[in-house]
Amino acid sequence: MIKTADLEVPIELASMLQPEEEATLGLSAALKLVYAPARPDSHAYWRWCARALVKGDHLPPPPEPPRQIASSADLIHAEQVIACSDLYLWLARTPEFRASGLCYEEVHRDRYALTERIDQALLSRLDTRKRCTSCGCILPLYHRYRLCENCYLDRSYDY
Repeated sequence: MIKTADLEVPIELASMLQPEEEATLGLSAALKLVYAPARPDSHAYWRWCARALVKGDHLPPPPEPPRQIASSADLIHAEQVIACSDLYLWLARTPEFRASGLCYEEVHRDRYALTERIDQALLSRLDTRKRCTSCGCILPLYHRYRLCENCYLDRSYDY
């Protein structure tokens, strides 16, 4: 069975590369870079890595994880760190960029440890329900906004 490839992410990443950066990297390396496994929450980190590769620098380390995973916000932050770590590890294993990934072992070890921490937080039944950013009340499961209706109404009459 033949299935068409989803090119949305590579096209978005390619649009983030400047023509002179692509020329510096070379077409082959630039193509590898835009096919890196970047999720939407790691695109800023991908750009940071791309700049480092263009300059011939070492890959920047992934962001620091939260000290503890005690809320859904901590969990989201930890998952973003995992996404950035996956990107770092993929780039550091790619032959064109291997020389720039000096911290491969450290990032690999830290990613594994963070995964263990996430598992422990989920096993301890971490409350991952979405909450209003203003008052902290629990929002309905499919609520689209960051504020509850009461906080939204209070805020809209403050002008």
